[in-house]
Amino acid sequence: MKTRIALLALVSALAVSTGSARGGGPFYLVPSPTKECLDISNCKAVFGPWVVVPASGEATFLMACYPRFNFVVGGTDSRASSSAVRVWFDGRLGGAIGVPPTNVLARSSLLFHASSENGRVGSFLPILGCVSLRPATKQATYSVRRAAATPGTAPSAPLDLRANNRSIDEPVMLVDTGCAPHEKVIGAWSAISFNTTEPPARSFVTAATARITLGGNKVHATVNALPNLLAPLAPTASVQVGAMCQPS
Repeated sequence: MKTRIALLALVSALAVSTGSARGGGPFYLVPSPTKECLDISNCKAVFGPWVVVPASGEATFLMACYPRFNFVVGGTDSRASSSAVRVWFDGRLGGAIGVPPTNVLARSSLLFHASSENGRVGSFLPILGCVSLRPATKQATYSVRRAAATPGTAPSAPLDLRANNRSIDEPVMLVDTGCAPHEKVIGAWSAISFNTTEPPARSFVTAATARITLGGNKVHATVNALPNLLAPLAPTASVQVGAMCQPS
């Protein structure tokens, strides 16, 4: 009897491992540990959605830390649908790589970019290592400051990044975002993303498009979705429309 139970356990374990390796089984194996919090204290990983990377051009996505706590971005990482997807980010100068934009209260954020180097559509998952500003201990760290004046001057103020995220639930959608009245739009982006644990299938990745236009200090996007993306069993898709704002 014990031998039979052991054999059944072995067969079950093999079934789970082979099913997970093919990606078609009911179990999902967690990928290898990411490095967004490597050697960083009080750090929590925040995973974004899978963002579509076009065959040519660049994908852009604004990723933020937790909304209700004081966090700064202490590290980054990413997962990709293939090694041909290259990912990088825009940061701001200062003690932490990400600081709260003016329109997202107490949320540190980074602007991620990605491109495909093999001419094929792909996807990437941005990851932030968010560090709590509430230290676990009372220890403090002090830096050595120069006694003499530092040459040069402070650079220009960083851009204010604003984004509007909407779920895609109609064949045609109009999504807007914009800058504050005292700002002007100097750049814009749009991104299609999926709330899935694995890279979305190609049939869904290519099922939505967004076209943006600029008007005044606003960014307007027209989003078109194919019927398969609106089917009941389709993964949840979203569009992000962003604006890069500069004081006028």
